[in-house]
Amino acid sequence: MWGCRTGRTAVLAMLMLAGAVDEGRAQGTGATPLEGIIIQSGDLGLAPSDSGTSGTAVTVVSGEQLRRQQVRHVSDALRLVPGLSVSRSGNPAGVTQVRVRGAEGNHVLVMIDGVKANDTPTGEFDFSDLLVGDIERIEVLRGPQSGLWGSNALAGVINVVTRGGKGPARATLTAEAGAFDMRRVAMALRGGTEAAWGSLSFISYETGGYNLATFGSERDPARQSSFAANGGFRLSPFFSVFGGVRAMSKSFGFDDFGTPPGAVPGGFTPQILVDAPNRGRKETRVAYATAQLELLDGRWVQKLTGSFSESDDRSLLPGFTFQAGGERRRLTYTSRLAFEVPGLSGVKHAVTGLAEKEWEDFTTSNTFAPAAIERRRLLDSLALQYTGEVGRMLSLKAAVRLDDSSAFGRFDTWSLSASYTMKPTGSRLHASVGTGVVLPSMYEQFGEFPGFFTPNPDLRPERSFGWDVGIEQPFLDGRVVVDVTYFDQDLQDEIFSSFAGPPRNLTGRSDRRGVEVSGRIKPMPGLTILTSYTFLDARDGDGLVEVRRPRHAASADAIWTFAGDKARVGLGVVFNGRMRDVVRDAFTFAEGRVVLGDYTLVRLTGSYRLTEQLELFARVENLLDQRYQEIYGVNTPGLAAYAGLRLRLEERAQASRPGR
Repeated sequence: MWGCRTGRTAVLAMLMLAGAVDEGRAQGTGATPLEGIIIQSGDLGLAPSDSGTSGTAVTVVSGEQLRRQQVRHVSDALRLVPGLSVSRSGNPAGVTQVRVRGAEGNHVLVMIDGVKANDTPTGEFDFSDLLVGDIERIEVLRGPQSGLWGSNALAGVINVVTRGGKGPARATLTAEAGAFDMRRVAMALRGGTEAAWGSLSFISYETGGYNLATFGSERDPARQSSFAANGGFRLSPFFSVFGGVRAMSKSFGFDDFGTPPGAVPGGFTPQILVDAPNRGRKETRVAYATAQLELLDGRWVQKLTGSFSESDDRSLLPGFTFQAGGERRRLTYTSRLAFEVPGLSGVKHAVTGLAEKEWEDFTTSNTFAPAAIERRRLLDSLALQYTGEVGRMLSLKAAVRLDDSSAFGRFDTWSLSASYTMKPTGSRLHASVGTGVVLPSMYEQFGEFPGFFTPNPDLRPERSFGWDVGIEQPFLDGRVVVDVTYFDQDLQDEIFSSFAGPPRNLTGRSDRRGVEVSGRIKPMPGLTILTSYTFLDARDGDGLVEVRRPRHAASADAIWTFAGDKARVGLGVVFNGRMRDVVRDAFTFAEGRVVLGDYTLVRLTGSYRLTEQLELFARVENLLDQRYQEIYGVNTPGLAAYAGLRLRLEERAQASRPGR
């Protein structure tokens, strides 16, 4: 339901909105699990698994594919993934939500290099915080995953893996500019051996922005930068240590919803977005360190990881300041033992276990309540997963997890999945079933915003049960692969927030069901076409259609490489069907509903490698110059063109001397 997540995020941001693999085998943004594509998140990162044997619906997006498509924000790449819907509340630095299969933004767990990235105050991840630069791959697991991953994985997991440093020393420098006074610079340096490796990256993004408001002409600028470093050492054949740090800082302008000029009370008068000199600032910092022990020739892998993350989010308005911050500390032990039973050749087994302790701290203050509210929650977790594989024909997974929260007591979750391949036709059946849970956010429990939001410390966790079943079918010797998946998921104890009172658990049951279709087509060498379609029927406990989720969504993305791999042309199309949104009365704040029209976004890209080191690239976004809204009242950019240069420097391996 709209009020339970989007409304809270709007208050926090003071927006008052409504109150891979190589190209030859890349899955990219299609949903079809293809042979050779590895899922690193399958067993908590302890061992990679082949997506061709996954019973869970999964999409793998390679970093190389993102760069070839010239995608600059991860949220734009996720628009091409079946089952996902994206809502951006303003310019590229504005709050950006991603919903999986019609669920809420905090119903998806986001992991970056094994560290939970969901914001502590709100429980969800703001995807505007994540720029494409040093990303190696994005893995999207759909369906309830709490049986292994815990809270927030109610509808799925988005696992982001950044580039490591192993391999020859190499450096890249990218600079581009274009519409809306946009300027972007990205730098990276990485390299190492199996014994020691490291990586550094930096991205700076700045735009003069465009006018967000329905009434007014002020441009809303944005500035964002991120830094990341990671590395490690293999101290012995069986013991290694590695870790990393990340930092992000951004500032942006935003407007307010207000009363239309000349409006008078009476009837229903929708609010409109009007120009305001508001500014938002946010900083995040993450650090982690891991010790890994590999025994029994790598069959037994153990990890001990300590991680720390913090965020500070501020909204600055004339005469008013709002702040929300949070810290999360985690100590995680994971272990995976792979084994085979004598006499059963080709049958592989693995058992994965987890023990984890988490500390969450929350603080908030504002001009009307300057004394900071400070709260803490603790969470202890145990999880166990079994994996069984019979060749590449049959794969089974079963997981169970027990969590003990200082605020909500004990709760358990589970999941099952299976994949079976029929050799004569290559058809692959896959299915999964499981339960999910999401704890109330720290802000829902403890936040305070006089006149707008009152917390509820007695909230219960949201719970869900869901399942899916699908078939993957290759055609024409694998040049065409199609996957069709049906999913069904319910939500109980849904948390609803509004200006009328504190958040509360609803008594009804929300239902989300639909169909995901994806395909990969390789009609000729050098040309790859990825397609997706989603039908979604998501309704709240009263039977009303959930807002900001289109009933129909589709995408197609084609990349053609030619001229000896020097030239590349790409065409991407995203269709977003009609969807509903919430609007409030300018005088009473009563809620109403509006229908946002459908839209089609076309992206044209091109690049040419001038030398082995230098590449020229350009792109046009919103080629059809569509006028559309993802959120009621918030304008979006029109036709825009960009161009830039990319410089690559790489250490070349020396040829071996004769006789050596």
